[in-house]
Amino acid sequence: MLKLHGHKILCIDATHGTNAYDFQLLNVLVVDDFHHGYPVAHFISNKQDEKTLYYFFLAIKERCPDLQLTVIMTDDDYSGWNAITAVFGMEINHFLCKGHRHILQLQ
Repeated sequence: MLKLHGHKILCIDATHGTNAYDFQLLNVLVVDDFHHGYPVAHFISNKQDEKTLYYFFLAIKERCPDLQLTVIMTDDDYSGWNAITAVFGMEINHFLCKGHRHILQLQ
């Protein structure tokens, strides 16, 4: 699914503070031909800084070396964006997910 649909848009979202062990879950989804989100990768870690995420996205790139990203959607945490562009290059459009755009407008 990632190889088939990853060039359209890659959606990335993470949980924060949802368990007693302070682990975070990062989910990566693609949108299929029926406009449904389809999970293609998950990452559980006790931190999600740029260096840690770099190695996660590098592992994805190693498994899908021909993957060309054109659009990603993330929350407003730039560590993921910086890690992705370090692995896949700067020629990617970056969108904030709707929920986070709304929060940013309120601030």
